[in-house]
Amino acid sequence: MAVDKNIIAAHPKIQVADDEVLNAKHELLGILSKLEEFYDKGDPTNYIYQLAENKLFKKHILDNVEYREHIRESVNKLKNNQSLNNEELTDIDQFVSILDNEASMLYRKLRSTRG
Repeated sequence: MAVDKNIIAAHPKIQVADDEVLNAKHELLGILSKLEEFYDKGDPTNYIYQLAENKLFKKHILDNVEYREHIRESVNKLKNNQSLNNEELTDIDQFVSILDNEASMLYRKLRSTRG
C-alpha cells in the first residue's frame, strides 16, 4: 500500500515514507483484527474484552451493527492493500478515542489511589 498520489498532490508538504505507511497499516490491521475477532468470539482472553463494560464502547462499538460492518470492510481493505476512505478512518478514530478515554480514566484512578 503505497502513499496515495492524490493525497500527495493535494497536500504537497506531506512527507511519508512507504515503510511508515506499511507500519501504520500493520498496526491498524492488528488492532482491528482483534476487534473483529472479539465481535466473532467474545473471547475473554482477547484484551478488547476488558472494554465490554465500558458504556461508550458498548453503545458505539459493540452493539452497533452498522459499525461492525464498517470495521469488517476496513479490515478487508487493509488485508487487500486498499486505501481507506475518510468515513472508514473516522470509524477507526471513534474506536481509538474510546480506547484513549478508557486509558485516561484508568490513569486517573491509579493516580487517585496512590495519593
